[in-house]
Amino acid sequence: MPFLSIIIPVYNKVNYLDSCINSILAQSFTDFELILINDGSTDGSGDKCDKYCDIDRRIVVFHQSNKGVSAARNKGLSMANGSYVGFIDADDTIEPDMYELLVNNCRLTNADLSICSIVIRESESFETKNSFRRDASMLSQSATLTALLNGKINWSANNKIYKRELATAVAFEGRMNEDLLYCFNVIRLMTGHAVFADEEKYNYIKRENSVSLTKFSEKQLESVYVSNKILKIVNSEFGKHVEEAKILDLISNLSILNLIILAKEHRSSSYAEVAQNLRNYKSFITTTQKLSKRQKYAAQIFILNDALYRRLLKTYCFIFQTEAGKKTL
Repeated sequence: MPFLSIIIPVYNKVNYLDSCINSILAQSFTDFELILINDGSTDGSGDKCDKYCDIDRRIVVFHQSNKGVSAARNKGLSMANGSYVGFIDADDTIEPDMYELLVNNCRLTNADLSICSIVIRESESFETKNSFRRDASMLSQSATLTALLNGKINWSANNKIYKRELATAVAFEGRMNEDLLYCFNVIRLMTGHAVFADEEKYNYIKRENSVSLTKFSEKQLESVYVSNKILKIVNSEFGKHVEEAKILDLISNLSILNLIILAKEHRSSSYAEVAQNLRNYKSFITTTQKLSKRQKYAAQIFILNDALYRRLLKTYCFIFQTEAGKKTL
């Protein structure tokens, strides 16, 4: 039985699979199985997965009709045999010692969850810098929850490994912020502790086919539904974390609001829904001390005068040439 099961959902990533899989096969930690779930690819990704399966006995491939990333990951979870489970996206790469770091920290501390940091890369061509080893921090369930809600721990499912009994007790669901909800639900079930090493070992690579900020679809509202769902659970199960969960929900709504405005959809029902969510936080915004000044001012200006807020947002994006501004103005 392998110590670690690594799950990759694959859908039409034929141009990136080599980099991703080879970065896993090059790991200094070798006691793993690699589970490739071909989620109905039509570009040859499935054939490439099979070729890798033929050359390395640690690789297992499963082919299914297209059901989405959550269903693909859930299928991988049902196949996992390792003591711990991890996830990778098929168009990202990892540093050669990522799993050595995560596994060693688990073994040393018997952690339920082992975490490292993520670095955003503009392309696959980058120079890896040697990072000095930092002492890992052990986090209680409460501390782990705080770190997740306030973003100190990245919301991705991919920069972590999980005890299999925890990983398989939770299912991925939805299409937006499904990683955040999954990680949150894993933490809910923790009976021990997590261990966090603030070392950038997971390479999130920005691709040209990323979702355009000039378009908005109803599915993006799922981000708001996720943060609201988390808030409701926190309110009933983790009372001391309610303020943190409210801030997460407020920021989630503000982020989606900005996306709707920049996509010029401010007359839509989605805009009205998110706007009302933000107005419901009017009193909370004035009392909380945990919002940044920029977030507080943004929310207050919007509640005071939404037309003014829309003008200021577009002006800000234009002046500072933000990515959103470049794509929409």
